[in-house]
Formats: sequence, C-alpha cells, structure tokens
Amino acid sequence: MTSENTQQRQIHSRRREVRTGGDSMPVSTHTLLQHVQDRTTDLRRWLDTGDNTTALTAYLRDEPVDHRWLTTYKRLTHDLLRAVDHARSPRAPHKTPMPNVGRPPDRR
Repeated sequence: MTSENTQQRQIHSRRREVRTGGDSMPVSTHTLLQHVQDRTTDLRRWLDTGDNTTALTAYLRDEPVDHRWLTTYKRLTHDLLRAVDHARSPRAPHKTPMPNVGRPPDRR
C-alpha cells in the first residue's frame, strides 16, 4: 500500500468520525431550504396517491384511519418539520425588558 492510499484512508476515516461524532458540518442556507422543499414534495406526492387525501380528511375529523397510513403520515410530517427547524435561522437571545425606573408608565 502506498503512502498516498494510506493518507486517503485516514482522511476518509476522519470524515466519518466527524459525521458520527455529533459534530455537524456547516450546511448552506440553499441546501437547508432544498431539504424543506424535498420533504414538502415527498408529503404532497404521497397525499396525491391512492386514497391518502381522503384518509387525511378522515384523520383531521378524528375518524379512524389505518395504522400503516397514520405511521407513514406521521413520519413524513416529522421529516418535514425537522427540515423546517434545521432551516430556520437561529433565534436571537430573548431579552427581558428592563423596567422603566424613574419614568412614568407608557400609556397609550
């Protein structure tokens, strides 16, 4: 084995460690939004097949639905919401408003 092959294997194994170690690699906003669009498309296509739209209507009316249908619906919805959460920009830290010391209250 050449030293070049050894170096390539080490780099590859380091990449795997980074991915599995919990450290996330930076992802562009475009890629994050593409994931949201892909998950939305997955859900829409699934709803457009068979009787899935009818089953969704029944589910929203609290009528009984097939367990397999419900499992698939929950998985697709979860995947979409997770993609939206990842794409959402980080929130600014919540600042507690300071009391107006020495000022009259704002009366509108």
